[in-house]
Amino acid sequence: WVIGTMLRGCVAAMALSLVHAFSPPCHLAGLGRGSSLAGRVRGSASAAHMQRRRASSSGVLCLRAVDMSLAVSDTPPEEDPLADIPAIKMHTADGPVMCLPEEWNKSGVYCCYDKEGAIQYVAMSRKVQVSIENHLQLIGEDQFAVCKARTWDKPSKEDLESTATQWIQYCIDLTGGAPPGNTREVDIWRAKAADLRRGKANVEFATGVGEDKAENEITRLIALHPVLLFIKGTRQSPQCGFTDATVALFDQLEVDYECIDTLDEEHNPGLREGIKTFSVWPTIPQVYVGGEFIGGADVCRELAESGELQETIMEVLATKRRTMSI
Repeated sequence: WVIGTMLRGCVAAMALSLVHAFSPPCHLAGLGRGSSLAGRVRGSASAAHMQRRRASSSGVLCLRAVDMSLAVSDTPPEEDPLADIPAIKMHTADGPVMCLPEEWNKSGVYCCYDKEGAIQYVAMSRKVQVSIENHLQLIGEDQFAVCKARTWDKPSKEDLESTATQWIQYCIDLTGGAPPGNTREVDIWRAKAADLRRGKANVEFATGVGEDKAENEITRLIALHPVLLFIKGTRQSPQCGFTDATVALFDQLEVDYECIDTLDEEHNPGLREGIKTFSVWPTIPQVYVGGEFIGGADVCRELAESGELQETIMEVLATKRRTMSI
C-alpha cells in the first residue's frame, strides 16, 4: 500500500504540473507549472487515498504486484463530471473532422478519449478549437476518437483550474492513474504539429524504381499526397533560395505537406528532369495540391497573398484530410 500510495501521488503531481504545458497557441497566462492547481490536486488525491485506505479491505482498491500500479476495481466514482457535456466524434470515414463546434473557439478545458472511451488527456487552452486542430494533425482515431469541452466567454483562472482538477481527479478515482497524456511518459499530446512538421523526412520513389519509371512514380506520389512540394534538398536544409521561400510559405500556412528532393538521384532517379517534363514547367520548386499543378515559388507566393492558395488547400483537405504521418 505504501509503495502504491507514493506512485499514485507522483502520478497526480505530474499530471497537474503538465496539464498547462501544451500550447498552441498557448495556455492562459499564470497557469504554468507550480500553480496552486497542482497543490490542490495533490491534496485532494491524498484525501482520496485516505478514503481508499479504509475501503481497501473490502476490495475497492487492489495493488497489481506485476507493475506496482494502482487500479480501482468494481466501485467507480458515483458521478461523472463530464456526463452532461456533448461528446463530439473526431473522425469520419474520410479522416479527421474538418468542422469543430463554434463554441470551441473560446477559452476552456477539454477532455480527449480513445476509441474504447478511456480518458487520454485533459488540458486548458486559450482557444480549444486551435488545440484540437493541433491534436488531430498528430493523433489518430485509436487514441483520439472523441472530445468533450467546456468553454467560457471570459473564464476566470479558478473556472479553468477547478474544472481541470475535477476531471483529472475523476480519471484518477476511476482508473487509479492520471490520463496518459498528462504524464511524462506520453508526450505526443503536448507536441506542436508545426515543430514535428518541420522535422519530417522527404518522401521518396518506391524501392527499385528506375529512371525509366520516373513518370509513373511522379503520378503515384501526386495522387497519394494532397499537398506535395518538389524541391531541391529538404525542408530542414533547402538547397536553393526558391525552395527555402516555398517551404517557409507552407510552414506559415500551417498545413501538412510532403516534400520530395529532385536532387536525390539515388532515391529518386530521373526526377529532376522528369518533373519538368511532367508539369511542362522549367524550374523547381513545383507545387501540387489535390493532384493539380499550382506553380512555382513566385506563383505560390502571389496566390497566398490573395488568399486563393489557402482556399484551394482547404477545399482539398476537406475531402482528403488525415492525421500527419511522422
